[in-house]
Amino acid sequence: ELRGTIKLDFTQDADWEKALVEVVNSAFQAIMLSGKGEFADTLLLEIDNLLGVNLAQVYDQDVSFVYFGDDHIEVDENILDDILNRFHKSSDYSSQQKQGGYYFSPMPNLGACTVCHSPDSNLRGVLAMGMQADKIKKEQVVYSTIIGFKNLMRLQKASYAGAYIDAIRELPFVEKFQIFDNGVVTDGGFRELWVPNPDYDSITMDSTALLLIHKNNKSSTIEKYQAEYKEKIDEMYHLTQMAPILNDKKCQACHNPPGKDSPLYASQKDKWKVRSVVKVSTSMADIHEEIQKNAQASIVVGLITLAMVALLMRVFMRITV
Repeated sequence: ELRGTIKLDFTQDADWEKALVEVVNSAFQAIMLSGKGEFADTLLLEIDNLLGVNLAQVYDQDVSFVYFGDDHIEVDENILDDILNRFHKSSDYSSQQKQGGYYFSPMPNLGACTVCHSPDSNLRGVLAMGMQADKIKKEQVVYSTIIGFKNLMRLQKASYAGAYIDAIRELPFVEKFQIFDNGVVTDGGFRELWVPNPDYDSITMDSTALLLIHKNNKSSTIEKYQAEYKEKIDEMYHLTQMAPILNDKKCQACHNPPGKDSPLYASQKDKWKVRSVVKVSTSMADIHEEIQKNAQASIVVGLITLAMVALLMRVFMRITV
């Protein structure tokens, strides 16, 4: 059974090898920040099985040994030493480097990393990937994005999956990234699993729903804000009601609120209270039909009443005359 589907649009001039490294780097860092590093090996092993990928592994901060991934094959020590010197000499811990047929992506030692790791070094680790350039296409980047998302969902920490989606959207070669439930995409609409980017030209965009989510997320009370209004759908007015599904204690088994010491606190503190919004629209066709029937009946009754009054007045006038 299909669990879901993604919609991923790229810029036309994307470098697919570099793009693949960026996606894997984003997924790996999201997993590590979640505190469940044991899932990082699974991620890299699945990436390693993609067509055209020869190597996917992460080295420690001194590039002295393979920390995650298949360690049966290692990059030449001289190449690793040269790459490490480049990173430290330039103090650039965000840009990729390429040497000896390998791509190297640095992982900076973020403040969130120092919860578990020492803050002594500016570098936390290095992602190394070897690829066959002629086989790395857009499809491999799409597959790697799906692999990253699946592994983050296995963490049962949905906020980190959301952070991963946001990170992918911010990559320079990505124009749009959306994930939909059950893979159903029709003109009538579909269910998106993550709040869509406001810049997207998407049929799922509903400003009323977004405002309702924002209002409930910002609320400091236990009151649940709802919405009710009339809208025109397929040339017919509908009565629409919206109600938020709040992130209660049962939901928090997987969708727990971010702690103040969490690296996601700043981006998630105003998002976690609402899990989704239920929107129910009821056609007003029956109501309009009933109103029309009542109006017609009223007109008929009115005409009959008028005729009866006129008749009575005529009879009364004859009697008096």
